[in-house]
Amino acid sequence: MMTFQHSWGQQRGKNEDENGRIASSKASPEERSKATGCHSDGRRETTAVSGRFTEVVQSPQVHVLSADCCVSEYESTSSHMDMLKVNSLQDIETLPLTSWNIRQPAKEDDSREEALASGGLDLILMPGLGFDRARNRLGRGKGFYDNYLERCKKHPKGKPYTIALAFKEQLCEKVPVDNHDVPIDEVLYEDEK
Repeated sequence: MMTFQHSWGQQRGKNEDENGRIASSKASPEERSKATGCHSDGRRETTAVSGRFTEVVQSPQVHVLSADCCVSEYESTSSHMDMLKVNSLQDIETLPLTSWNIRQPAKEDDSREEALASGGLDLILMPGLGFDRARNRLGRGKGFYDNYLERCKKHPKGKPYTIALAFKEQLCEKVPVDNHDVPIDEVLYEDEK
């Protein structure tokens, strides 16, 4: 099991090292709450989970927070993506796999609520192939998440906080970006040793 010990992010404070990294093990519960968008007061949140983050969704913290979770549904012929609510962990496990091995609702499943049609999102766990210190993300080139985040900005709740989980092998010196690329708010990564 991988433990995420550091982050590159927008937050700045006393636990930041000389490279602008936050050592999560040193951060207070309030700092971690601010960084992750998770609240210890029991307030409900809607969290988008996409890609292969099933293990994250299965963490007890999601259940303790009673967070609503969403999974991505994308159209392979365009750059359109929605975030659809799921009912439970068992619900996620029953979703069909796409050609990228991502579980998402079947096209004919119209019973799921899209997150932007209701209360919006608080947090999105972002997938990526690589990340740099400027919090840029290398995706698969279709712009699914960048386009979705632009749609979120138009929602009354605004853009959700975005976090990427990265292995040290995914940390890059510089990720190529275009004008439409939206930086991630925080990249959590494992110890680089």
